[in-house]
Amino acid sequence: MTEFVEGTRRGSFLLLVDTNGQRHAVRINSIQGLHDSDQDQSQTIVALPGNRMAIVPRPLEQVLDLVEPSSATIPHHRTHGTR
Repeated sequence: MTEFVEGTRRGSFLLLVDTNGQRHAVRINSIQGLHDSDQDQSQTIVALPGNRMAIVPRPLEQVLDLVEPSSATIPHHRTHGTR
């Protein structure tokens, strides 16, 4: 399991910085699940493809805010007039 010290949103990616300073960009739609990693609910485990896990030092609600699609990325249905 990789531990991260920072997480931010960059377009359709979650940009994570690990304890060694290396950056990892994870496509948000590839995240398979989120859950608390400790009793204090101060960290979140992010389940990634390939049975990989990442610990993000933020509460679950904050990570959800990062991965939640913004209104700009939600596709809207267009109406092309009436028939």
